[in-house]
Amino acid sequence: MYPYEVIRNSMQSIRNNNDLKLISFVNKMYLENGIRAFYKGFYINLFRILPNTAIMFCFHEYFTNVFTNKYNNLI
Repeated sequence: MYPYEVIRNSMQSIRNNNDLKLISFVNKMYLENGIRAFYKGFYINLFRILPNTAIMFCFHEYFTNVFTNKYNNLI
């Protein structure tokens, strides 16, 4: 969903967007900067989200194993 967020944020940052259409805005972005325009800030966002996702994944796996082993003995 990253290109969607870049387009949404770019459209919101324009002050005069009364007659701005989505298709014309996307075409303008593409013509000015190419496909890279839709992934602006991707690596910075990746480095911001990656540690949190890794920690959540580790906790999920750990507690899944703990509770599975604990409650498996009760059955």
